[in-house]
Amino acid sequence: MQTTATMSAPIETPVAVPSARFFDTYGVSYALGLLFLLPAIVLIGSQPLYSFNAFYTTMLTIPPIAASVLLLVTEPKGAGRNRLLSRSLILIVLATVGSILALIVGTPVVIFLFLNKVGHSQALTGLVSASGLAFVSAPMVWSLISHVRSGSWARVLVLALGIATMAVVILLTLSQSGFLVQSMRQDQGEIMMGLLEWCLPAFAVTTAFLRRDGVV
Repeated sequence: MQTTATMSAPIETPVAVPSARFFDTYGVSYALGLLFLLPAIVLIGSQPLYSFNAFYTTMLTIPPIAASVLLLVTEPKGAGRNRLLSRSLILIVLATVGSILALIVGTPVVIFLFLNKVGHSQALTGLVSASGLAFVSAPMVWSLISHVRSGSWARVLVLALGIATMAVVILLTLSQSGFLVQSMRQDQGEIMMGLLEWCLPAFAVTTAFLRRDGVV
């Protein structure tokens, strides 16, 4: 027969830490990379065309590195911030490698479309580019809703800024005035589209898999 003490003893159950949802992580990673990338694109305009000197190259490598660190720093409470330095280094290396490989593969395609204007049609070029941007950045909306529900307000702010920024970029891309292209040098335009449509999505996908599988 069970004693009263035994019957009243609390049953201890392990507390499961839910893994980060794939699209939640993708959205935040893309937003963080976007907010660091666009200022970097502006800053490379101060260097010679396609110079790829130390400053030029640094501006193109900082966005994924900074985004990797901030992704872990802005983790919701209880999600685990231990071993932040080692986890950040792993995330920076693996996610940056993934984004660089995607950039190598994707940039020639973007340059081809950029130079040939998809059959010499500015309207069609803008439509193709805007569609690509909308597709790869759409998970930011899903992620924003999820983080509002969970009360992760630091990430909510990042996502809101990212969505607003991408909305402006897409609207300018669709604009018949050609302001977005005319306001930048050729290297800035080509690199920006290559990074937004290939590099950042690859970075966000790699990060999402690493977080989902508990690697970092």
